[in-house]
Amino acid sequence: MISLLITIHTSQIYNKIDKISFDIIEFDPKTFKILLNYLQTGSCPLTCSNIPGLICAAEHYDLPELLQACFHHAKQFLRIEIVCVMLSALENYCWRYTSASELVNMILAFIETRAYQLFQSPDFLTLSESMVQMIMCRGLEVGEIRKFEAMLEWAKNRIKDRKSTKVDPKVEFKRIMDRLSRDLKLHRITPQELIRIVLPSKAIKNERILETLMYQANSGIFRNVDSYLEDYKEKVQNQESFDCGL
Repeated sequence: MISLLITIHTSQIYNKIDKISFDIIEFDPKTFKILLNYLQTGSCPLTCSNIPGLICAAEHYDLPELLQACFHHAKQFLRIEIVCVMLSALENYCWRYTSASELVNMILAFIETRAYQLFQSPDFLTLSESMVQMIMCRGLEVGEIRKFEAMLEWAKNRIKDRKSTKVDPKVEFKRIMDRLSRDLKLHRITPQELIRIVLPSKAIKNERILETLMYQANSGIFRNVDSYLEDYKEKVQNQESFDCGL
């Protein structure tokens, strides 16, 4: 909450100067300062980092020209290095402002063809679980195994940085991966990658991996799956205690 003392010059009303104190709770001080500058001068600096707050402020205070300018700037200058910061900022506004939801969809569409670069960014690990789920549900132009690896890295980082210690980290990790991988198309991951990468991670239930291998064998989408089924049985029998790699 920021308390602002705004001097309003009302020359048209008896040339009187009123001093009114407002509590502004919708937006952070930096966003509101830029907004005031826009109201006073008719212009303001736009960057991808300040657009999330400004675009919602423009909708909130019914400033269509500023709203249009924010969208136009985002379309022109959106880049993968800043999208995570923007998504994190917009998450607090999505449920209140249509413009925030529209900007999120614009960013997600931008990400679809740049998912590989996104997953390499350290900022990806700072996103919320709900935002990661939204990204993973999009038509990303990246293989399912790369999506799995990104989920795995995000989940491990979340467990490492968790604030609460009430829940066993292994249990919490399993729950997170169950949620994130719900829509993961395991059958598109090669049998070799299922055995070499997915199974040892202990992030996906063994039963689900077995079902996937059997589906691949019966459907014929991959060759020589039977040999990997044998590998699966051998590795599961020799599998060590469940440690999630944590």
